[in-house]
Amino acid sequence: MLPVTGWSAEFGQHEWHALKAAAEWTQQKHPGVNIELVLKDTQSDTKNAVAAFQSLQRPPELLLVESSSASFAIAPLLQPKKTIMLSVSTNPEVTRQSDYIFRCLPTANEEARVVLPYAIEQLKVKRLSLLYINNDYGTGFLQAFENYLGNRNAKLNFSDSFASETTDFRSLIEKLKASNADAVFVVGYGSAMGTLINSLRVQQFSGQILACSAVIYDDVLSVAKESARGVIYADIPFEPKSTSEEGSFFTKRYSELAGKAPSPLAAMVYDSVRMTLEALLSQQANPEKARSRLLEQSSYAGINKTIRIPESRDLQFGLVIKRVP
Repeated sequence: MLPVTGWSAEFGQHEWHALKAAAEWTQQKHPGVNIELVLKDTQSDTKNAVAAFQSLQRPPELLLVESSSASFAIAPLLQPKKTIMLSVSTNPEVTRQSDYIFRCLPTANEEARVVLPYAIEQLKVKRLSLLYINNDYGTGFLQAFENYLGNRNAKLNFSDSFASETTDFRSLIEKLKASNADAVFVVGYGSAMGTLINSLRVQQFSGQILACSAVIYDDVLSVAKESARGVIYADIPFEPKSTSEEGSFFTKRYSELAGKAPSPLAAMVYDSVRMTLEALLSQQANPEKARSRLLEQSSYAGINKTIRIPESRDLQFGLVIKRVP
């Protein structure tokens, strides 16, 4: 259930190519096993994701879903069918909606636990603000920031939200500047996020700009352009260079499918799908047993590094601080 058209299509394309590469490698390693891939384009709309799931002639063993909103909507349908969902989302509440959901993207909490200490301890930020997109993705970061800072007797200096279709950020940035923030963390994606970052530079916000990991994707950078340089974010330490047989296969095959090198998002989806397919194959394609198998093994050695599989089913990839070059 991926958005291969619509405003979030770039993410869906990364995930679809990674999924295909993972299925191909699995079939190479398990001759005689047939993996049927069914793509349902959600067109970046949650209602379409639910309708697509309901239209399936039979429940799949594995479901890959993009976005917190779509994951929340489909979650109630999973339990009776015992389908494993890999949710590409950051909201930590997603996995609490069904025992069969595994989240395969760092949570807003994980990004906060890496970015905020860096901002406070290394950058010496005193007045941190947050500008976030007004959906489940953005509010997940607001909650994560409040939780982290609240435990340290610190507060956000200023916070406000914006809609995904926003094109004029002048009044929002004026309010930000009036708060005397010396750093701002931007949460969003797509052209709105690129426009916001560019507007911060144009309106001469003098503080440090930090952002969620979506800042490095084409639909943001194509709009932000030079304004994105130097923006600080947290992401997995993935580089599309590997000497392992599987890592080399992934980079080569993904590049053939997508026409460009794989992103960190693609690497996380690839490892998550491979991990789940191996669990399913070890349990005769039984999702209930495969779910238990994943939790029992507690980790998986992927192409990037070892993935931890905690009881919460929020897969942990490990994050590092990066800067947009």
